[in-house]
Amino acid sequence: MGINMDTIEETRRKRLEMLITEYKTLTELADILFPMSNSQISRWRNASPNSKSKRPRAMGSDSARFIEEKTGKPIGLMDQPVLSEMESLLIAMDLLGNIPRERLIDIKTSFPEVKSDIHKKKSN
Repeated sequence: MGINMDTIEETRRKRLEMLITEYKTLTELADILFPMSNSQISRWRNASPNSKSKRPRAMGSDSARFIEEKTGKPIGLMDQPVLSEMESLLIAMDLLGNIPRERLIDIKTSFPEVKSDIHKKKSN
């Protein structure tokens, strides 16, 4: 498909960035995540090296679940890949490419509330 998947660390960092944007500032997010500190969140955000191991600091599963709970997000959200619109479209096209056209029309007509270009093209 040509899509590069992020590591869990990169995924959680992207999700953290989205939360910071949602809460406007890192400080506002930290207030919600008390007792987590601004500095802890900042170290994850910047993948700051651990002083002992020199490896980038990464958010663990327990911290990810804590953040989801405190922000009212679904459990597991911090682990879900962040895809661009193009990546989402490519995945959808790949999945739909394996479904016969007749079946797609059957599926589409099962949801009359969804307007369909398929029917418009047939009547022209």
